[in-house]
Amino acid sequence: SESFDGFELTAPCDIKPVSLHYSASTQASLDRLKLVLKSCPSEVWENRRLGIILAGESGAGKTEFVAQACRELGYYYMNVASLNNMYVGKTEENIRRVFETEYPKLMKKYNNKVVLCVNEMDNLFGVKTPVTTSSAFHTNAGISQVLRSLDSFKGIIVGTLNELSPERCEPAAIRRFNFLINFTLPD
Repeated sequence: SESFDGFELTAPCDIKPVSLHYSASTQASLDRLKLVLKSCPSEVWENRRLGIILAGESGAGKTEFVAQACRELGYYYMNVASLNNMYVGKTEENIRRVFETEYPKLMKKYNNKVVLCVNEMDNLFGVKTPVTTSSAFHTNAGISQVLRSLDSFKGIIVGTLNELSPERCEPAAIRRFNFLINFTLPD
């Protein structure tokens, strides 16, 4: 693993295999997703975005699924920690740097086989609020930057969160994702 400012990159061979067990319906959705990733040639991701939201309880294995899928399919795993910053304009700068500079650079370097994983995506894609304070203004600016960056994003992005609701995650951001997989804990 290599750590960068705001994200970590892990080679598929460096991801330790873990046995994961999901409910039958969750497993069926995950198998279909892996089939899509396996059957598409990597060149597809030069011109297209594949957005996936994994929603479910904490501890259901969402993040670990992404890592294990990367290991199995030979993709590099780019895990985004926090791009939010308390300084004015720094959040937007971090978003642009990771989404528009670092990720495309890594995609070229690794033959379009990099999955960008945004854990707890509702922290980054939160809901816009009425501007009554400078804090609300800057929060909205960060969300607007995420939306602009997603519009031009080419590649594979996976967002994880505990609950998918318009009260916690900007609906405009949710619409920019193609798949939603709900995780339930296995019995």
